[in-house]
Amino acid sequence: MSTVFIQVGQCGNQVGFQLWKFLQDEVSIRNNTVFSRASERARCILVDSEPKVVEKPFAKSTHPLYNVLSPALVAKTSSGRGNNWATGYADKPEKDLSLSISVMDLMRKEIEQCDYYKGCVLIHSLAGGTGSGLGCKLIEKIRDEYPICFITTASILPSETGDTPLQDYNSVLGLAHLQQFADAIIYYENDEMLRLVQQFSKRGSNVSTHNINECIAFSLCNLLVPQRNSDVNITSIYQDLVPSESYKFIDTRSFPFVLDKQCTLQRDTPWNSLLESSIKNYSRPGEDLTHSTICATATFRGDDVRSEIDRHIKPVYNKVSSLFRPVPWADKDYLKLSVIQAKAMSQVYNIDRCISLTGNRTSIVHPIVKLISSAKAKFQARAYLHWYQKYNCSEAHFIESFEIVEKIIKDYQGTLKINSI
Repeated sequence: MSTVFIQVGQCGNQVGFQLWKFLQDEVSIRNNTVFSRASERARCILVDSEPKVVEKPFAKSTHPLYNVLSPALVAKTSSGRGNNWATGYADKPEKDLSLSISVMDLMRKEIEQCDYYKGCVLIHSLAGGTGSGLGCKLIEKIRDEYPICFITTASILPSETGDTPLQDYNSVLGLAHLQQFADAIIYYENDEMLRLVQQFSKRGSNVSTHNINECIAFSLCNLLVPQRNSDVNITSIYQDLVPSESYKFIDTRSFPFVLDKQCTLQRDTPWNSLLESSIKNYSRPGEDLTHSTICATATFRGDDVRSEIDRHIKPVYNKVSSLFRPVPWADKDYLKLSVIQAKAMSQVYNIDRCISLTGNRTSIVHPIVKLISSAKAKFQARAYLHWYQKYNCSEAHFIESFEIVEKIIKDYQGTLKINSI
């Protein structure tokens, strides 16, 4: 069951590049669910409205992804999208061909080479114009072209103090489209990722975007490919973590959260200490104790995991369930534990054990409420609307998006009020 990856925009490509540094170690090049049998290159389409980032892996033969990614699977134009969702979604460059048409053509060619196309994973940011706007256009087109195949997104939510005043608009418009057309949304909050990297790094506040992208990619790799040389884990994600169309948002972390020598955790940190640290730092400080879990998974991976975790599985389960407190109507097996005896990314980083915690939880309400509150305040003041109307994004489109996002909030908040029968 083959999966096609799509990296959209600067952020999406930078996170994607880090992901492939892990995947090339985790998945055999002979595994044609991820790599093309014909080219032995990744089934990954690189998309950006400016050429600089997507051309980087092919500029020098010494680049670690030079022989992993394919220059034939690059879609680019020569001008950006101005950090405007509407510009990216309209996809009408003045001089270049439509990016969405180019991407769909590349995707069709890749899918024709698959034995069985299962779905795609799209990596993007919701803050800007290309990742958010064009990313949504692509998801919409993919859903129309391949209606029964899975669409999974890895979506990065913006920092509270971002680079553009339009990021709240872009994020709300993007979230509304994801809710309509995607099947699962793996989300990362930029501010939360920064907090965790600072928490686990000896660098303190002196961390880089590269460090953050690396840790996002590490957790994403562990979720998609939990076991070395296995297929991409799309089907299990839907079975274990997405119980209905109303609840699509997945939050995942892998610990240790910092992967180099600057990590505050020692390589041989005992399993019990690593688990306690993981549970303590999974949620933001002071997070509301009313947050509950619809479904969750915990994966333990290491050479000695069976002797250390299997024999203590009940107390381990109790500790993890203290983090993932179930909603009132949750099934008795809402939380699934997996134990995998294998090295944890040992060839990329010298890590011999890791824990991945993943939940579909009501905590998604917190970042979405902040985004929609800020966006609605701007909308009521009619701030920046003319930049969107120029590309046929009307006030009615904003109102519809607000309603869809408010329903996401209402549905997740409503899980706490539904009693089991």
